[in-house]
Amino acid sequence: MDSREFGPFSNELAPLTLEESLRDYPHMTPLIWNKMQEVGRSVLYWKRRHAMTAVYVVSRRAIRSIDAVIEKRPYLFFTEKPIVRMFEDGRGGEQRFVMEAEFFKALNIDFVKNQNVLHTIDMEEAQNKRGFKKIEFIRYPIRRAKHRAVPIKGPDSDEFYVLAVDLLIEFLRNLIFGYKAFQKKLFEKFSELFQELEETFGADIKKPCFIKINVLAKTKESIKNILKTDEETNEESIRMVKPEGFTVEDLKNELKHLGLTETFPEIEEHVDVVYRHVDSVKKEKFLRTCDLYDAVEFCQMLCVLNRLPNYKKFLHNQKGCGRIPGFQCDDCDEEKKKTSGIQKSMKKLKIAGSRR
Repeated sequence: MDSREFGPFSNELAPLTLEESLRDYPHMTPLIWNKMQEVGRSVLYWKRRHAMTAVYVVSRRAIRSIDAVIEKRPYLFFTEKPIVRMFEDGRGGEQRFVMEAEFFKALNIDFVKNQNVLHTIDMEEAQNKRGFKKIEFIRYPIRRAKHRAVPIKGPDSDEFYVLAVDLLIEFLRNLIFGYKAFQKKLFEKFSELFQELEETFGADIKKPCFIKINVLAKTKESIKNILKTDEETNEESIRMVKPEGFTVEDLKNELKHLGLTETFPEIEEHVDVVYRHVDSVKKEKFLRTCDLYDAVEFCQMLCVLNRLPNYKKFLHNQKGCGRIPGFQCDDCDEEKKKTSGIQKSMKKLKIAGSRR
């Protein structure tokens, strides 16, 4: 920083009160000002005058530079067209859709909006809407960490959302590891809760939709009440894996150790396919404890979903069948048969045409 600029400005701040010295911050450094408001002014002691001066001077320079770039090349930053995010999901982004609320707002179409659920329109359908060409679409890939989806800001609020399929998987994962719910032989006691949540994860929802991230907050109390009724608990945790990894038999023993074979007598039927998956995607030479956690999670999810046919249908409609290794979807199998039949018919027509 140039001392010639720093010194005079610091001296200029010296005789001012804290309020007076902060007077121009909202205009010159709005982002920093907002952060200061969150932290609280009480932490800004007067002895920090030099630090405040440095922030002010550096921010002023940066803002002036950005303003100069924007003024010189406005076409890079401004557009007369309304902007709508085009979300991409799946491998290669084969699913492409927009938020209905954001899309209709850009087209000036009135609609009834649900604050907790944001429905979507696939791009093929959107292209048929009048005024489509007047909108500028920006690509917005759906991003996920290993165990959680990255929340997405709503179209006209500070609320955040995730895809419904991500919310369902996170909810089940929280039951499995957060509450260890199925280590307590309580699956039947959750049936009423699962039935209530069908309003959120309904089998009749045919297209991807976004759900507000805190929409399931009320279920925490319901889960706690269910767990309070349990007299026989199993609080065992997954054990550490030896350096040489673990085998199929080790996975079966771990499921027994956690009491899951009592809750789900059929759980060992999923062990082979789940083990093959975690072994195929392992990051190290040998399977590790984190891989064992994944295997235990997948085995439980398969058991839960197989007992909840409406949730299986919901997962299929939301294109989430491939998210859980070993998941058998009758609807996917039926679609594959139809596709295969059409391909065979087309092949026969081509052969017949070539003979003529």
